[in-house]
Amino acid sequence: MELELTRRTGFYGMGSPLEIMQGKKRIAAINHQQTIFLALAEQTPIRVRMFFLESQPFQLPQGQSALKLEVVMNPALKRVYIGFYLSLFLMIGVLGLLSIYLYSLIFVGVYLVAYFVFVLIYLKKAYLIKEVPHG
Repeated sequence: MELELTRRTGFYGMGSPLEIMQGKKRIAAINHQQTIFLALAEQTPIRVRMFFLESQPFQLPQGQSALKLEVVMNPALKRVYIGFYLSLFLMIGVLGLLSIYLYSLIFVGVYLVAYFVFVLIYLKKAYLIKEVPHG
């Protein structure tokens, strides 16, 4: 199968290549805004990763000779990440104005636990591999 893969992940991690994995084997790497062409003999799912961040495996369709794919950041990850930081500053500002120190520590502690749970959930869903529609 002939595969054309384009990286469109925005500014995040633009200095580091994404590894393209097929099964447990690294088959290539792709840099910021780069398009690569791969000839794959197997129909084993592919995924991309950078450090701890990964994509879900993308199952290559049977019976196709060529496929055009792109790698993007998960939009849900970006929204939740920005929301976490905006709400952190808002929460710290409100709690600072109210001068409730004990509750501030409890809220910040709960907030940090929620943040780390979010990070663990999205480690394997940070990138999306999607088919580019024809046309």
